[in-house]
Formats: sequence, structure tokens, C-alpha cells
Amino acid sequence: MRAGLEILGVTKTYANGYRALHGVDVHIPDRRLTTLLGPSGCGKTTLLRLVAGLERPDAGHLIFHGEDVTSKSAEQRDLSLVFQNYALFPYLSVEDNVCYGLRMQGLSVASQRERSTQAIALVGLHGLEKRMPHELSGGQQQRTALARALALQPRILLLDEPLSNLDSNLRRHIREDIRALQQRLELTVLYVTHDHAEAMSVSDRVVVMQEGRIVQIGSPRDLYERPLSEFIAGFMGDAATFDAEVNIQGLVHLGPLQIGPYPGLRRGAVRVVVRPHAWRIAPASSAGLPGKVLRSAFLGPSSEVCVRTTLGEILVQIPSEGTAYTPGAPVSLFLSAQGVSVLLPSIFSNVPEPLVQL
Repeated sequence: MRAGLEILGVTKTYANGYRALHGVDVHIPDRRLTTLLGPSGCGKTTLLRLVAGLERPDAGHLIFHGEDVTSKSAEQRDLSLVFQNYALFPYLSVEDNVCYGLRMQGLSVASQRERSTQAIALVGLHGLEKRMPHELSGGQQQRTALARALALQPRILLLDEPLSNLDSNLRRHIREDIRALQQRLELTVLYVTHDHAEAMSVSDRVVVMQEGRIVQIGSPRDLYERPLSEFIAGFMGDAATFDAEVNIQGLVHLGPLQIGPYPGLRRGAVRVVVRPHAWRIAPASSAGLPGKVLRSAFLGPSSEVCVRTTLGEILVQIPSEGTAYTPGAPVSLFLSAQGVSVLLPSIFSNVPEPLVQL
């Protein structure tokens, strides 16, 4: 997979002494959507601004399709950036907002109109060309900003938290639009978000960042099912971690439950990551992990049941058409074959190593 963008050894320290990035190395594949994911302050937006040319790194290089652009200005990088707040000109119509960058490039009026018409149609705003930003909904404003970026026909499209100002229902529709456009136009996209569900729904690859460093790169499924650390496991969705022991046969003992065996897994302490959907719940019996229902919540297609056990309170996700469990009911918990990962001891100190997964 050819790299559209190579970020090599990039470091950034601000004037107040805060180091936002620590020697970041990552390749952004051409014609794919790659997401930088992490909590606030992890360095993802700083990295995006360096790629955009809005800031300069203290060390390292930025390579676009084999060309070193580290010292080039934003205007020389052949990219477009969609800001978190859209940055529309309030006194310009949709059409004129979309044409603005084209006009700055010196294109003829006819070329401006042709490209803007195409971009506006792509994002579904046909018929709204003459409206002003204050006459648009939040989703329409976001689409206008996206059309303005697409009209420039950039080699790389940068999206900085593009859905953060939208309500949950609209976020789903817009992210589907962005993904469809990226795949249809085969765009190289670098997308920044702190929302794991958003990252999982739009991305070919996800780059997880923590404290200015990259801690794991992979497909959404890889990161969800095979996290390299408790931080990544928790950030990619609900997960509980437990202390467990591996015996000489490679069986992992989690309370009365056994997982495995795993040939080659050394005897000793490990941590086990369990997703809520990995638990199976059944009426109390002599088998499984005994517990008592504390509360349950109906969530439409699924329900959540919180169970008190000797391992602590455990959140269990089950289909809503199954048995309803009332508070106080005794139950037994079991583990299914998916949604369970075993973190190896060296990962406790954030040293990336392979993990074992059910």
C-alpha cells in the first residue's frame, strides 16, 4: 500500500516547554482514510496542523508522495483542511464560499463555477448555492466546508474533528457521507477525532495516540479485538480488565473461569480484557462465575445488565429479546469465544508486544 504521506521522526515542543509530539513516525496510505484517535491533549491536532503547514516541527520530516514538504508553506502543499468550526465566510453564499479557494488559486470564473458546481453536487447541497451560512443547518454548514475543500482537488484532505459540533443523529449521517465520498473519489484522508465510534465507522486504518506518541496502528477491528494495552482497550469502547493467572498448561484462570489453553504462554500473572458482549449470563448454577444482578437497562436491540461478582461489578450486554433479569436475581456468568484479550506482562509497561486473543 503506497504511502501518500510519510511522517518521519516528527517532534514538536511549544514555547512554554510542553512537548506535544515525541518523534512520531507513521505512514498514511494513499487513497485510504486514516484516523488519528486519542484523548484531548494527546497530540493528534498538533500533528494535523504540522501536516497542514500551519506549524513547523522542531525535528523530523513530512513527505508528500516522495517530496519533502517540511519547510514549505500551507499554500505549497496541495492539501485542504476542514476545520472543526467550518470557518465559513459569513458574508459569502454557499457557492462563493466554495469558490473562494479557487479564486485565490487564480482560476478563471468559468473554472471556478464548474468546480464549485461539481463539489456542491457531491455533498448534496444542490439548490442551496445562494444561501448564506446563517441560513444553513449545522449539517449543511459542514457540507459547505467539505465542498470548499473538495473543490480544490487536493492530494490530501485533512479533517479536524469535523463532526464535533453536530448532534448524534446528524453525526451518523455526515460520517457516512464522508466515508462514501472518500471511497467514491479515492481520496487520501487524514481524519482527527476523539470519538472511537466515529473512528471505527469511517476508517481504513486508525492511529491511536497517547501523550504525544503513537501506541498502536491497525484496522478498526484490529484495535477493538487486539488492543496492545489497557489504555487502548478502554479507549476503543467499553472494556473491563482483570488480574488473572496462567498455569503451566497455558490455561488462563479468571476466578472460577478458564480461558485457553494458549501454547507458549508463560506461567504467571496476566491481565485479561473483556468486552461487555463477551459475557454470557444464565440462571444461577454450580458452574460459571456466580453473581447477583444489581440493575438492568433496556437499550432497544440490546440490554445492559450490571452484575456483582467476586471479581467486582461486571457490565454484561445481551440481546433484548432474551431473558429479562431483575435486580437481586442470582445468576452465573460465562465467557464466549469473542471479545476477550489476554495482555502479556511486558505490555503493562507500555512495551508493544503481540497479545493473545480468543
